[in-house]
Amino acid sequence: MFKLGDQVALVANSNGLKPSQQLEIKALIQVLNNWGLTVKVSPYLYATSKQVSASAKKRGDILMTYMKDPSIQGIFDVSGGDVANEVLPYLDMSVIKEANTPFFGYSDVTTLLNAIYKKTGVPTYLYQLRHLVSETGESQSQKWAKETFFHQQPSLFQVDWQWLAGSQMTGLVVGGNIRCLLKLAGTPYFPNLTDSLLFLESMSGDEAKIRTYFAQLHQLGVFQQVNGVLLGTFTQLDQRLSFTSSTELLLDLIDTPSLPIVRTEQIGHSPQSKGLMIGKEWQLRREEKGQNF
Repeated sequence: MFKLGDQVALVANSNGLKPSQQLEIKALIQVLNNWGLTVKVSPYLYATSKQVSASAKKRGDILMTYMKDPSIQGIFDVSGGDVANEVLPYLDMSVIKEANTPFFGYSDVTTLLNAIYKKTGVPTYLYQLRHLVSETGESQSQKWAKETFFHQQPSLFQVDWQWLAGSQMTGLVVGGNIRCLLKLAGTPYFPNLTDSLLFLESMSGDEAKIRTYFAQLHQLGVFQQVNGVLLGTFTQLDQRLSFTSSTELLLDLIDTPSLPIVRTEQIGHSPQSKGLMIGKEWQLRREEKGQNF
């Protein structure tokens, strides 16, 4: 994916980072520099007195500037929050398709990851680069990322799945954070779910909120369209109910007996989380472990 001397960019299309996170970003840049990468940082990375770093147009324009720049080999969105979807009207999907620059993000950036794949056919990456300097995930995350970024090893996307229903599934992976994905419903950016594999995770959301999200998915006919469901962590729900109890609840909410379903603790908002490629086609069978996606 990358080689020594390549340049990557850091952007924030969702809520701006807090000024107190400057040391974290400095440490992240140091890690990338140590790997032999140069780093260009968006002028709109940190929040102003409001929660955003700049207008939606300015954030979209800087992303497009980096997409057009042939010297930039990868773009990492290091933000999260609520406002990434307001950037969508300012993205030139034809330019993004031609550039084919790897684009990474997670959480609220789910909106951009799926919209870009829907409109361009270019795969995107569900991964938060700030995991590389998190207190609890630093060592392992750096190992996985370096092996994948520079040595074409599957480490960052190698995930163990627990089968909850069915025995095999095949399709193109779409999805991400369930709350943020649903922002795209009814828009031209909502992914094509027919015969897809739908990945869902959540940071916030007690049982009542999670119930509303799954009710909306049912009302959209999602579970009749997809070939399978991939469940990551549902952080707040898992903490309140336990991982096992939350799994039982999620199965009950999906309530589609013929649908293959798997779950993992390795993708979500944890600092140890791995990544998932949006737009990649793969097959998963019950007898296989440590699948590479």
